[in-house]
Amino acid sequence: MGGGTDSITTLVIACMDWRLNGPVDQLKGRGDTVSLRNAGGNVLGLEDAINQALDQYRNISKVVVMTHDDCGAMKTVRDVIRGKLNVGADVREVLVEQFVGKVDEKYGDGEFLRELESKNRKIQNAAIGAICAARQLDVVDATQSVGSIKLPAHPPGEAEATLVIARPSSRTTASLLGELGVSPYKAYVIEGDVAALLPDMKVAVGLGVKNMVLYAAEGEAHDEAVRDKARIESAVPGAKVTVARSAGTTGKISKSTS
Repeated sequence: MGGGTDSITTLVIACMDWRLNGPVDQLKGRGDTVSLRNAGGNVLGLEDAINQALDQYRNISKVVVMTHDDCGAMKTVRDVIRGKLNVGADVREVLVEQFVGKVDEKYGDGEFLRELESKNRKIQNAAIGAICAARQLDVVDATQSVGSIKLPAHPPGEAEATLVIARPSSRTTASLLGELGVSPYKAYVIEGDVAALLPDMKVAVGLGVKNMVLYAAEGEAHDEAVRDKARIESAVPGAKVTVARSAGTTGKISKSTS
C-alpha cells in the first residue's frame, strides 16, 4: 500500500461509483488518508484489506464510511432479490445475501432501492464499527447524495465508462486518473486486493463498465500484473483489461493489453 505509514491517520471505505471520486479526494487531499473502494462500499468484501491497512498504518484513528444514493450496486442487489437478474455465487455471497429479507417486498422498485440504500448505510457502518471497536477507532458516516456533488464535465462525443483497479494508496483519484490519461467522467475506481475484488468487477460489468485499467505502481512486479490481468479476464466475462505501469520519475505510463 502506498503512502508513508506514520503520516496516515484516516482510512476511507467507499463505493466505486465515479461520482464519489470528488468526495473521496476531498478527504485524501492532505496526504494523510488511504482509501479502499468496491461495489457499494461493502465492508464484507474488503474485510481482509481493512484489517491489513489497520495493521500497516498504526496511526489510523478514524475510519470513514462513504455510501450513497442512486447506487448501481444496490440496483444490482434489488434486481437479484426480485428475480430480475442472475449473478454468480460469489457476488451473491459477498454482496447480495446480507440484504435478503431486510426490505419489505411490498415496495415498488424505486422505494425498494431507497430502502436498500438506507440498509446499506446502516449495515456498512455497523460492520466497520465492529472492526473498529476492538481497536478503539472512531467511525464516521459520510454518506453522499450524488445530486449535491459537483461532477466532471461530459467530454465531447460518446463517453465510455472505465473501471480503474488499483492498490490502496494515499494519492488522490484525480492524480491517478491524470497519470493514466483516463477521463474522470464515468471513471469508476476500486482499490484493494485483485482476487477479493473480482465480484465487484462482475458487478461493474453488469452495470455496463467493460473497459478496465489495471494500474501497476512503480516497483510492482511485471509478472504479477500480467497474472492479475489473466485472472480478471478469466473470472470476469466481458472484461477487457489494459495493464498500465507507472514509469516512475519519467512521468510516463506504459500500457499493454497483452
